[in-house]
Amino acid sequence: MLVEMRIQSTLSVSLSLQDFPFDTQAVKLEVESPNHPYEEMQFVPKREPDLIAIMKPLTEWDTVGAETQLTTNYYSIFHETYSRLDYIIHIRRKPQFYMDKVVVGIVMLVIMTWLLFCLPTEDSNRQTAAATTFLAVVGYISVATADAPKVPYTTRLGKFINLSTAQILVSFVVFSIDAIINRTANAAEEDAIAGAKSDRQAKIRELRHKQKTLAPTLVVPMDHDLEDTNPSTTKGRNDENNCVDAMLKDGLDEDIEVEGWWDTWRMVRYKIDLVIVFLMVLSYGIACPLILRHT
Repeated sequence: MLVEMRIQSTLSVSLSLQDFPFDTQAVKLEVESPNHPYEEMQFVPKREPDLIAIMKPLTEWDTVGAETQLTTNYYSIFHETYSRLDYIIHIRRKPQFYMDKVVVGIVMLVIMTWLLFCLPTEDSNRQTAAATTFLAVVGYISVATADAPKVPYTTRLGKFINLSTAQILVSFVVFSIDAIINRTANAAEEDAIAGAKSDRQAKIRELRHKQKTLAPTLVVPMDHDLEDTNPSTTKGRNDENNCVDAMLKDGLDEDIEVEGWWDTWRMVRYKIDLVIVFLMVLSYGIACPLILRHT
């Protein structure tokens, strides 16, 4: 005897969401009679296309296929075998919403963070802008992923978000280290200049003392002194005085320049930033397609 039965129900199923939002699921519906063993009842499925036709359309999913399987299930406690009909529906999530609302927005914020490397390293706005961008990403993620599934493992969308957040965090750390080194270099240079100024002032005091020592004493000459005066001696003293005056003037007017490790840092810091941002762009450009690829 052939009995045709129509079953209508709303069911829930556990999904594996490691690939969310690019996941493909195989939803399995098992139909089995609890009262009639295999000798009394065997299920016979209808044609497979009917299964997809009777399904209600899913707004977030595309139905990519369906299949039926006839199996048996043996219960040792009853020593009976029962007929089972398995409906397997293959569905694929539509990821466009998450691509438009989450991925694109976060990528733009990451690119904005990369552009901060174009600012001078001594510009404190880099650090402030990176911190602001980080907070903006956190707030943006909280709003954009409010409807994302809450699961105890990391999905592909979660990996992308973590990677993007790490990019912004690394930028903030680099800017903070640059700011610390810049302050240290400026302080070291100021200390060196202060020491050089102190040494110069000591030399100037020494030169002034020497100038006073070399200054000619005003004496009323006698007749025999006029006869014995040596013009070359007086000229030599005047030359020395003029030389000391020139040294004093140069010492007061000339800017002090000192050399140290801070000069090397200022020459290489732009190259270091360039290498860092290149590695960040390269790693992000390689990792993102691997994470966001469609399977």
